[in-house]
Amino acid sequence: MNKLQPGSVPKINCSMQNWHQLENLSNFIKAMVSYGMNPVDLFKANDLFESGNMAQVQVSLFTLVGKAKTKEPQSRMDISIKYSEKQYLMGLVGKVRLAQGSGILRFGG
Repeated sequence: MNKLQPGSVPKINCSMQNWHQLENLSNFIKAMVSYGMNPVDLFKANDLFESGNMAQVQVSLFTLVGKAKTKEPQSRMDISIKYSEKQYLMGLVGKVRLAQGSGILRFGG
């Protein structure tokens, strides 16, 4: 976000403690709002932190890319999502959905 809107995330915690990670997510989400994202398109910190709604996380990030392209159409910054990365993200979302359907929530491989 700081590349798209400098200073929008003033503090980034490098700690691996849960509350620091949640604070980072909260700051990122606030920065997306100040960038002009519609609140309907935003994910919640627990969607990513607890792998609760990875599809909403993906929608938010794709929407952010689209917003950045319309706000900065002449930018030389690469703000695209590569097809292979998109496929990887779709695979992760599918794994989370399968795990949720089985009553066991796990994330990753």
